[in-house]
Amino acid sequence: MARWGDERTIQFIHLYRDYECLWKPASPLYKNKTARANAYTKIQKEFSLTEKEIKNKTKSLRSTYHQEKNKVENSKRSGTGSSDIYKPSLIWYKEMGFINESFEYRNSIQTAVRIRVTDDTPDRVHLMDKDLSNLSFEESTPLDKKGSLTSEEMINFADLLDKVNNVIVEKLNSFETKILSEIKPTVTVLAQENSKLRQDLSEANKNADY
Repeated sequence: MARWGDERTIQFIHLYRDYECLWKPASPLYKNKTARANAYTKIQKEFSLTEKEIKNKTKSLRSTYHQEKNKVENSKRSGTGSSDIYKPSLIWYKEMGFINESFEYRNSIQTAVRIRVTDDTPDRVHLMDKDLSNLSFEESTPLDKKGSLTSEEMINFADLLDKVNNVIVEKLNSFETKILSEIKPTVTVLAQENSKLRQDLSEANKNADY
């Protein structure tokens, strides 16, 4: 793929940003295969790219963006004055700012997956452990010598967290459905008993009036 100019890159970023189903985990369409396929098709037509080329381009943009962002954050932590804070030279740096939403969401998921095993939730934990064991953690990469992830490693790790999140959400939904199906008969009986008691009370009140 030929090198792009800034104008074409910004156009691509804007179009990609419009399709939240491709990059925003919190989007209701993020897991919708049809919506994602349609989004890729529209981008393909607009830029004459294959789906693989689109994915490679977005991965490259995200990686470069986070490299620049890390430089900004590191310069802030160095204790230098505001005038010495690193200023990205990329014209499209601010245009990619929306991608931070996906990392903020994934960071929250990273915290959520630390499940505490308790005596009152053995079935739920068993269901999760069974499916999480099928995930390949070889996709993640080790920390560097400084104990931090590179931008590329952050993206790979974020993708892994997405898979973990999908399993957890699926199993929690299954668990919730199971519980609801188990208590539904009891709730129905209670509702019927409540209705009968109301009728009896109403009749008792009428008899008392006489």
